[in-house]
Amino acid sequence: AENPEAETAVRYLFLDLHNYKVHLDGGMALDPFNPFLRLRGSMKFPLGKTLYQFRETVKYSIEDDFWESTVFQWDRRLTPDWLFRSVSSVTWESSTNNVTPKQVFQLYDEIDPKRALKMEIGGSWPGTPRPTEINYWTSASYRQRIYRDWLFLEMTPRVDFPEQNDYSTVYSFTLMFIALFGQWNAP
Repeated sequence: AENPEAETAVRYLFLDLHNYKVHLDGGMALDPFNPFLRLRGSMKFPLGKTLYQFRETVKYSIEDDFWESTVFQWDRRLTPDWLFRSVSSVTWESSTNNVTPKQVFQLYDEIDPKRALKMEIGGSWPGTPRPTEINYWTSASYRQRIYRDWLFLEMTPRVDFPEQNDYSTVYSFTLMFIALFGQWNAP
């Protein structure tokens, strides 16, 4: 399973137009301590009932050196409450010289204004062109707004099928409290 890094950062927004954003983050990962600089650009454009998004990120950190990620995402509203999302990404890490393609399909259901459900299936192939740690997974996340529009609880059971475990099942459960401070807009 993926382990999200706890980090703190300060963001400088260079460009914030309706469909284009460019920002620079300076901060640090907290465990282990790892200062970083990150430059991210994104653009989105609607075409019919589908919203297309491109994101490019370049990051430098003391521990990991340079890292680059390219993401192509498209969203399509199926009904007023259901959204389908496809996310294709490729990441390069200079410290290992690895390229990691990844594909994720997600289905979102806004149950009501306070609750939502996300179902996900995906795969990643680190070390391409000779993948060494292939992983496939599926998960379902339930998010509940706890207090106003800034405090949320999210529960995610997940099943991974990693190559290093001969594709045998690995179960995990994540419980997160999410707090949003200030005005937040998705990239």
